[in-house]
Amino acid sequence: MDFDELQVIWNKQNNEKMYAINENVLYNHIKHKGQSVSLKLNIQEFVLMGCNLFAGIQLTVSALKSGSPSLKLFLSAFYLAFAIYGVIRHFTRRKDERPFDHTLLGELDKAIWQIDYLMQQNRNLIRWYILPLTLLFGVTSFFSPKYFMAFVVCLGATLFAYFTSRWENNKFHIPNKQSLETLRNKLTTQENH
Repeated sequence: MDFDELQVIWNKQNNEKMYAINENVLYNHIKHKGQSVSLKLNIQEFVLMGCNLFAGIQLTVSALKSGSPSLKLFLSAFYLAFAIYGVIRHFTRRKDERPFDHTLLGELDKAIWQIDYLMQQNRNLIRWYILPLTLLFGVTSFFSPKYFMAFVVCLGATLFAYFTSRWENNKFHIPNKQSLETLRNKLTTQENH
């Protein structure tokens, strides 16, 4: 929603054009944007935690059943470590969201912060999760050709994640952030006058 669309009350006293903002509508709109970004963050975090936990447990059980468990145990430790890291990051993010005021500008700053955090998480997911996993499978497939297909899949997933993450940021998150920053600039400019 554009800021100018929210300037809905038109007053023609003294032949001057004056605008007033329906602050409740604007506050609810900003809060809704923040909640939708928060929902995306929660889904992303819980899916990653769940997948990592599942993969870690599955690999641990498989390693204990097989005769040569060293690589599977290493991979399971990798997945379980990322599951634990995901839990820690989730609670850290939730704690970092609390200091924002429950005012119009506070909710606006929180929504902008959440969008920045989401974009950063998308980049970090590739750098610190998918890329190391791909490299691990690459090195493993060099020593054991049976893991070559896993390496190819991880390499494809890395490229796919990289390009879809850039597309998602450019198509959705950056325009949303820019519109919220524009709105914030207009509100602070009006507040200063």
